[in-house]
Amino acid sequence: MPQLSTGDMLRRSGIWESRDRATRGGDHGARRARPGRSGDRVIAERFAKPDSDRGFILDGFPRTVAQAESLDHLLKGHELSHVLELKLLDRILG
Repeated sequence: MPQLSTGDMLRRSGIWESRDRATRGGDHGARRARPGRSGDRVIAERFAKPDSDRGFILDGFPRTVAQAESLDHLLKGHELSHVLELKLLDRILG
């Protein structure tokens, strides 16, 4: 079952880019949308690949109500069977 990091997909597609390109590998929170392809389209195209037929794991998505609503739209006709939310204390993450 593929693990799908939507952030990685959007960065690879060029939809998301670092505000300061010199900080690549640094602050992953500093992102801005670039004009062009829709993020929903990129994600929908990935869901449609054959390796996702038996399911997939979404990594870090959705994080907001708007993203959850978008995901609901993208999953029309598909059943969502499990949801896991992992919460860790900041002190554990170091």
